Amino acid sequence: MRRTKQHGDPRLGAAIFIILGILSLVAGLVFFVVTRRKRKRCSAPVSAKVAENLFERSTIGTGSNKSSVSVYYPVFEFTFRGKKMRVKSNTGSYPPEYKIGDIEEIRVNPDNPQELVSGSGKIEVIVSAALIAFGLLFSGIGVLIALSI
Repeated sequence: MRRTKQHGDPRLGAAIFIILGILSLVAGLVFFVVTRRKRKRCSAPVSAKVAENLFERSTIGTGSNKSSVSVYYPVFEFTFRGKKMRVKSNTGSYPPEYKIGDIEEIRVNPDNPQELVSGSGKIEVIVSAALIAFGLLFSGIGVLIALSI
C-alpha cells in the first residue's frame, strides 16, 4: 500500500481558513453598516447634472506585482438650499457610469451637502453579501477541516 506524505499541520490550515473567514465576514458587515449609515445621512434628494467624469489612475502593489487601476469619478453640479454646488463623487467606475450632461437623482447630506450618494446602492449590497458569503464559506471549510483532524 502506498502512503502519501502529508505536508504541514492540518490544524494550521483550519486556523487559516477560519481566520480568513472571520476577517471577510467582519469586513462585509462593517462595509454594509457604513454604507447604510451614509445612505441614511444623505436624505435630501437633488437633481444633479453630471459636469464631468474625472479620470484617476492609481498604482497598486510593488515590484513585479504592480498594476494600474483606472477609475472615472462623476462630478455633479446641483443647487441645494439656494447654493450652487460642484461635488466629486467618492464612488467611481470604469468605464464611466454616467455621461456628461446626464441629469441624475442623487441624495445629499442636508448638514453637509459635500457628502452625497448616487445610484441605487445595489453594488454596495452585492459587495457586502459577497464578503459575508466568502466569510461563511471559508469559516465553514476551516471548521470542517478542524473536525476531521
